[in-house]
Amino acid sequence: MSVASRKGARHPKANVSTTPRERAIEAHHTLLNGSGELAYFEQRRFAEETLRQAHVGFEAGAFTYPCVAKNGQLLGIHYKTKSRNAKGKRRQWWEGYAEDLPPKGHGEKPDSPAKVIPFGLETLEDLEAGSLVVLCCGEEDALSLRQTGYVAVSQPGAGLLEPVYAQEFVGLEVVVFYDAGEEQKARKDALKLEQAGAEIVRVAEWPQDAPHGTDINGRLVEAPEGFEGWTDKMIAQAKPLHSFAAPKSPSRKGEPDEYATAPVPEPPSWPMLPKEAFYGLPGEIVESIEPHTEADPVALLTNLLGSFGNAIDQGAYFRVGPTLHHLKIFAALVGQTSKARKGTSWDPIKELFYEVDHTWATGRVVSGLSSGEGVIHAVRDPVYGKDKRGEEVVLDEGEPDKRLMVLEGEMAGALKVMGREGNTLSVVLREAWDGDRLRTLTKNSPTKATGAHISVLGHITKEELLRHLTETEQANGFANRFVWLVVRRSKELPFGGKWHEMDKASLVERLRSAIEFGKHVGEIKWGESAKGAWREVYGPLSEGKPGLYGAVVGRAEAQVVRLASLYAVLDESSRIELGHLEAALALWEYAEESARYIFGDATGDPVADQIVEALRAAGKAGLTRTEIRDMFKRHKSADHLNQALALLLRGGRVYRRSENTGGRPTERWFLQ
Repeated sequence: MSVASRKGARHPKANVSTTPRERAIEAHHTLLNGSGELAYFEQRRFAEETLRQAHVGFEAGAFTYPCVAKNGQLLGIHYKTKSRNAKGKRRQWWEGYAEDLPPKGHGEKPDSPAKVIPFGLETLEDLEAGSLVVLCCGEEDALSLRQTGYVAVSQPGAGLLEPVYAQEFVGLEVVVFYDAGEEQKARKDALKLEQAGAEIVRVAEWPQDAPHGTDINGRLVEAPEGFEGWTDKMIAQAKPLHSFAAPKSPSRKGEPDEYATAPVPEPPSWPMLPKEAFYGLPGEIVESIEPHTEADPVALLTNLLGSFGNAIDQGAYFRVGPTLHHLKIFAALVGQTSKARKGTSWDPIKELFYEVDHTWATGRVVSGLSSGEGVIHAVRDPVYGKDKRGEEVVLDEGEPDKRLMVLEGEMAGALKVMGREGNTLSVVLREAWDGDRLRTLTKNSPTKATGAHISVLGHITKEELLRHLTETEQANGFANRFVWLVVRRSKELPFGGKWHEMDKASLVERLRSAIEFGKHVGEIKWGESAKGAWREVYGPLSEGKPGLYGAVVGRAEAQVVRLASLYAVLDESSRIELGHLEAALALWEYAEESARYIFGDATGDPVADQIVEALRAAGKAGLTRTEIRDMFKRHKSADHLNQALALLLRGGRVYRRSENTGGRPTERWFLQ
């Protein structure tokens, strides 16, 4: 990354399941076991078995509809509130998207994931060619038809069927059966089905006296006795696509439904690591390993820098005023469980360090973050006391090697325990990043550590990170001490690589030399070639950024200095030159883009994030302050809601408008 280039949230979770699939299962159990919300579906004339088969659930005041692919993969969870606004609309949003959703394949961003996912695609598995499938617009319509024996899929928005999902209906007979008044949109989606390869496509037509919005489930509620016969007739009389003429103008009573073009904004694209990050020896090592592993080069580079910075102990440091920055880093690799190959990225780096510093690699690399006391114990000072004769004796010899590399493969567990009352892990880790003196004030753990040199490399999924980091409210103190980096599998190697057969002697010797240099070099200073560039980027780096994203990149200048110093010492230089700085900036640029990819526009305040999601679902209608209050079932105080709305106003996320109602004015809120 060139120096010049530097010039330029979420619905809160109600449980602590570790994956979207587990969340969906937990919500399903909640609905069926004591939530009291089965009554809603009973009023809609649904049998409990219908809900069981579809895994419908209830969470955080909304019903959940898991959208599952033919192969059983959970693609996303569609949420709908039970209550409706003044226009009869239910708020809805999406969560738990799979990270490998198929690309849209059309529009301005064809590579963006197709996030308008039909509900019930799994029911198409193993259907014979020519089988009849009904495509509805709304989960409850599809469930109504399933109770009468039809295979029914729901599209969450008339006219918004993604062509990539239309391909799931290849070879089938499809009847598009949308709500009354949606004839034009029904024909639009029918054309997509035909183009995708559906064998026969027909469109169901409502009588002209049916008002806009009349739907299948409404018919079931109004006339359950004759529903099956009515359904059979409507589907039998559905017209072939090319003989169905949708009316060009509304001729029904009521207002037609309007759908947003997408339920959520397009996510940031996957970041790209600039080539400058592969400067010098780190780049050569990663280049040598990369052909022989499925691990992301970003993960290899991060493991190398983190390991090197810990292995050299406190031999190198960068001074900022009175503060000494030793070259320890905290980094987290964020990617899918097993799919991202986070764990395998450590293996080749570990092999190199076994050769270079066997004592460190075998004795100072640990895992299992659970408490601050445990961390201190691993680098504790000697404990002295007196024997029966009053003479000083050593009660605990302590740990003479103050280096500690924490390789935390299940970082979600560490984040969970931080939320427990009295747990000191977050405090101790923050102190470990800041300095080298660690101590807790508990009577039962009087141990302390001086000269501690602790680094952390963690692994976590995006879903776990968003859930547990927000819930434990660590964003402003804990998270910005970490460099967050998204990773994924770089390639497929069915038979593995040949790293174990490679001649590593030259790399081992150069790495050993760099470690010896780093153990004794002392202070790292700015080189003349980098000073001007640092002046140029320092301002933009140190500027505050909004939301949870801004909170987690809030120590940008300090992180870049540590990374640049690592590149310098690996180059056996006591000065940061331009190449070292550009390498650090390139990696930090990737970290910032990773944070944007992970945290998006989340604020870090669960209440504010839920308000944003609700306003997004409400669209142009917005929400009154009363409706916002009622979202939380009056469980949030007026002060808390005011604080959340003020946060969103300051960040430019929302705006408000006063409406004259003939009495006291109503305050209505909208998403910017």
